[in-house]
Amino acid sequence: MTLIATVAGLVVAERRRSRDARSEPQPAQTLPPSSLFLALLFLALGIQVHYSLNSAPRYLQFASPAELVYLMPVFWVGFNLLMFAAGRLVKRIGPGDAIAIAAACGAIATLAAAVAPNLPVLLAAQFLAGGCWGAALVAAYTAAVALGRTGREGRFLGTLFGVLAAAVALRIAAVATGAEREAAFSALLPWLPEVAWLAAALLLLLAARRSSRPG
Repeated sequence: MTLIATVAGLVVAERRRSRDARSEPQPAQTLPPSSLFLALLFLALGIQVHYSLNSAPRYLQFASPAELVYLMPVFWVGFNLLMFAAGRLVKRIGPGDAIAIAAACGAIATLAAAVAPNLPVLLAAQFLAGGCWGAALVAAYTAAVALGRTGREGRFLGTLFGVLAAAVALRIAAVATGAEREAAFSALLPWLPEVAWLAAALLLLLAARRSSRPG
C-alpha cells in the first residue's frame, strides 16, 4: 500500500511538471518497457529463490549453523563491490546489454553455487551471484530512468520497485503456504535461479535484436 501511494504521488508530481521539462528530447529507446520489466521479474524471482531459499541449506552442507552469520553476507559483499564497475559497463554498452550480460553471468554463478563441491567454491559463486544482481539492478535503474525521461521517471521507477516487491511477495507466499517444502517444488529449487536468469538474458537479447532491426 505504501508503494502504491508513493507511485501515485510521483505520477501526480510528473503531471505538474513544466512544459519545458516535457519538451526535452527523449533519448532513443532501445529496450521496450515490457521486456525490461518481465526480465527484471525473472531476475528478482531467481534471486529470491537463490538467496532466501537455497543459500542457507547449501552453506549448511559445508559449515555449521553458527557460521551462517559470517557466510550469508558474502552475497551482499559482491553486490555492493561490483555495483561500482557496473556503472561503467552501463555507460559503455548500454543498460539493456548490461542487464543481459549480468543475467547470463548470474545464471552461471547460481549454477556454480548449486553444484559447488566445497565451501571456497560456494563462497566464490555467492560473491559473483551477488555482484551480478548488483550490476543488473544498476542497469535496470538506468534503463527505467531513460525510458521515463522526461516527466515519467517516477512512473517507471515505481514500476521497477513494484516488480521487485512482487518477487518478494511471491517468495513470502511460498514460505508461508509451505510450498517450498513440497517434494516436487523443493526438487526444483536448486535449478530455478539459473533457469530464471537465463530466461531473462535471452529475453533481453531478443528484445535488443528486434529493436535494432530497421523499420
